[in-house]
Amino acid sequence: MSYHIVNIDTPEAYITCRHGQLVCDDGCGKTKQLPLEDVCAIIITSFSSTVHSRLLNEAAKLGVSIIFCENFKPQSILMPANRITDTVLAKSFIEIPRYEIESYWDKTIDAKCYNQLAVASLIAPASQKLENIKIVCQRKTALKESQCARYYWEIFGEGIRREGFSRGDDSFSENKLLDFSYTVLSAIVMQKLFGYGLDASYGIAHSVRERSAPLAYDLMEPFRPYIDYCVFRWIEQNALLEDDVCVDRQFKRFLMDGIIRKVPYIGKQMEFKTAIDESIRSFRSAVKRKDITLYNPWTLKNSKWVG
Repeated sequence: MSYHIVNIDTPEAYITCRHGQLVCDDGCGKTKQLPLEDVCAIIITSFSSTVHSRLLNEAAKLGVSIIFCENFKPQSILMPANRITDTVLAKSFIEIPRYEIESYWDKTIDAKCYNQLAVASLIAPASQKLENIKIVCQRKTALKESQCARYYWEIFGEGIRREGFSRGDDSFSENKLLDFSYTVLSAIVMQKLFGYGLDASYGIAHSVRERSAPLAYDLMEPFRPYIDYCVFRWIEQNALLEDDVCVDRQFKRFLMDGIIRKVPYIGKQMEFKTAIDESIRSFRSAVKRKDITLYNPWTLKNSKWVG
């Protein structure tokens, strides 16, 4: 599978496909090329870019997603209509009882909450709120995700020295970094789903009305805290004293370095993107064999991770 994620942010960019090459003209006389088969996804964050229909067609043939964003949040996702879906797998997924679907979600959220605890411990190891997250992680409640998020984002805000920080408040420029980073993460997850024949339109928690690829947004949940930590490290190292931060080329390069950084997964060290692959593969095996114990969402609960 390919892992290049191309971001188009130049105002007058013109992108097309010629002889199997993704071609981008920045409107100022500079042209860059990249084999389209090496591209995982194309993320377009510029309103005035021009996208040739030839690129849309060739991207669909190769299973390359094209994501259009507003303020770095996905607004439209173009996915190939002829993507290969494992029909036996799809039938197995549809036949999963509701109570078992909820168990898949519980397992996913448990992993996310423990990962939030691990990241919060790195951001503020002396914070008294860590104990609150630990208590929430051990609970079996439908409100676990929201309760954990409350303390987690308070710690994150303290770590970046932004009083009153909120994920829902666009006045905090740090949210742009997080929004873009989540878009990159979702693009990687969607490619993995396509590769394993999973239909992204069938989710375990997010509904089709909420998201165009609900399963991708479900299975990416445990990976969000790692992405949060990448953003935190960037702010800590490069922009802590600035009033505003932006999604520039340096940040994008830093984020992509994080995607290939080694992390632990089931007793092994592997690149973060490989951990995503392994987790989704375990989900596929669990659904196909009708055995939820085979599903191993990425979690740092039993791993030593130093960031």
